Amino acid sequence: MGIIDEILAITEKVLEAGKDFFIPTMIEYNLRTYSKDFPANDVFSSSEVHTKCLNFLERKLESEEGLSFQDFKEDVQSVKSLDLVGGEIRRIEISGKTRFNLKGKDMYIDCSSTGLYAYPNYEEVLSPQQVVDSLPSSNPFEITISHDGLKNKNQHVESSDPAFYKILFWTWTNIWFEGTEIGLTNRNRLRNFLRKMYENFDVVFTSHIADRYSEEQLNDIVFGEG
Repeated sequence: MGIIDEILAITEKVLEAGKDFFIPTMIEYNLRTYSKDFPANDVFSSSEVHTKCLNFLERKLESEEGLSFQDFKEDVQSVKSLDLVGGEIRRIEISGKTRFNLKGKDMYIDCSSTGLYAYPNYEEVLSPQQVVDSLPSSNPFEITISHDGLKNKNQHVESSDPAFYKILFWTWTNIWFEGTEIGLTNRNRLRNFLRKMYENFDVVFTSHIADRYSEEQLNDIVFGEG
């Protein structure tokens, strides 16, 4: 399996796990190609990459109706008119709509969801312009998948493999921490999704980071019950 096939397979598993929870509406990625004689071990050597890289393509897919893994795969295949021997996708950024339970109803929310998703200082009564100004620029849940190398000093990864894949989940809402029935419903949905990552991948290291919550609180999101 080639490097591009590997990251495609990882992306497929992540998006499959997110069905009924997350709908991608934008996928951005970059694709590099190298000469046929380029050694795979030099992929993460910045000096070699710059001298041997033949093409650097930046791609963006968007659809308010939602993007499937097949849409993404077909877009990657569409640029295979180039010689992809030695090619790689280093980073994939995925954003979209996340399914939340609010007031007894299920809704898919993104950063354009007026009145449902806003900054913490959101007030009960807002003028039309304040409503627009209160909308965050980031979606409540986003995913980044990247191909990285041990040469980049990731001290937590111990492996004989010179490279590894990193899957990051970004969330910009504190609804997961609410001590309410709605909070628990949404928390369990996030838990189910994240637990599938442990079922689908050989996870060697996990880190939870937040400004307002402790490592223990973040661990509880994945491993807790209440």
